[in-house]
Amino acid sequence: MSKIGLPESPEELKKLIKELEKQNANLRGKNKNLEGENENLQTDNKHLQNNNDRLKERVLLLERHIFARKSEKWTVLDKHQMYLFDEAEAVISDSNSEPEETEIPKEKSKKRGRKPIPADIPREKVVHNLTIEERTCSCCGKLRPIIGYETSEELEYIPAQIKAKVHEREKCGPCNCADSENSEEVPIITAKAPPRIMPGSIASPSLLAFIITGKYCDSLPFYRHERIFKRLGVDINRTNMCNWTIKTALKCSDLIDLMREKTREGPLINMDETTVQVLKESGKKVDSKSYMWVTVGSNSGNKIVLFNYSRTRKAEMAVKLLDGYGGSIQTDGYAGYNAATRAYKLWHVACLAHIRRKFVDAAKATKNGGQANKAIKYIRKLYIIEKELRAMQLTASEFNSNRQNNRPLK
Repeated sequence: MSKIGLPESPEELKKLIKELEKQNANLRGKNKNLEGENENLQTDNKHLQNNNDRLKERVLLLERHIFARKSEKWTVLDKHQMYLFDEAEAVISDSNSEPEETEIPKEKSKKRGRKPIPADIPREKVVHNLTIEERTCSCCGKLRPIIGYETSEELEYIPAQIKAKVHEREKCGPCNCADSENSEEVPIITAKAPPRIMPGSIASPSLLAFIITGKYCDSLPFYRHERIFKRLGVDINRTNMCNWTIKTALKCSDLIDLMREKTREGPLINMDETTVQVLKESGKKVDSKSYMWVTVGSNSGNKIVLFNYSRTRKAEMAVKLLDGYGGSIQTDGYAGYNAATRAYKLWHVACLAHIRRKFVDAAKATKNGGQANKAIKYIRKLYIIEKELRAMQLTASEFNSNRQNNRPLK
């Protein structure tokens, strides 16, 4: 052995070098394994951190749903509003955040006061004159001259009235000619009866229109119609009104088919489904949900709205309603429309209002709103542009052109 502890024989030195190389290789392998484990631990830590952030956002969003206001309207004050459960963190986040973008100027507040009565409302002039005694001058006894009138308006309501429309059809008997006298059958002719939706019924088109409009446009149940008619001195029970409505709908089936056909000819159909409760429906509980599927289309600038009842919210209803259509549909993102979209190769358009709602939730779930608030601002700018364009009463093509060009604000 040498003074430094190394073997003097070359064979032994080679053997020692090989052992050292082997140990070094083992150490490098262990080090590589430790680096891999470290990377895995860092990846796991990153995933856990992301999950923790998402859970915090969910908790914050739930707290806001429970305790904060429910409105989705976004104002400048939202940025400065202190959070209910993390005031200190909110202050730190605000102090470290980037400067805010220039806010969109608020719209001018509308003038307060009573709105004028529309000019197309019929006017009845009522003149109120001073008496002779009031016009007589107390000094000279002469009548004071009229210099003008002070005008004010009020709305007068004329209560609904109901009347019986009597149809008298003229009848003519035979004349005194020889042919008529010698005829075995007496020829009597009667004027033709006017066309009626339901022959033999007391329901006129105006009465049916009032009942159906009140029911489906003003949410006025048939039992309230029944009370209204009783106050007018007529007894019409809700069963009759229900039967009249069904028969009227059947009479309008050809018109409804035409409206559905015209809807499918347009470039876009808006669709939505909303819950409705039907009493005493066969095979369903009273508190169970049924659905009213609504389609809104446009043909030659005319909006066509169709209501379609269904016991369920299944995708088969969307497939049925969109049969034969090949344009675009706009929905709230409900997956039930995907089957129809695939079956008919439709272009599925998202709803900006529902998209905005997701950004609102994201802004509520973060400390300072972050990128979500920027998205809300962009959408708000677009809403202001659209509001101005609607006030200009443009055609659909003009509206779309100005919207695409991002028409500048006034």
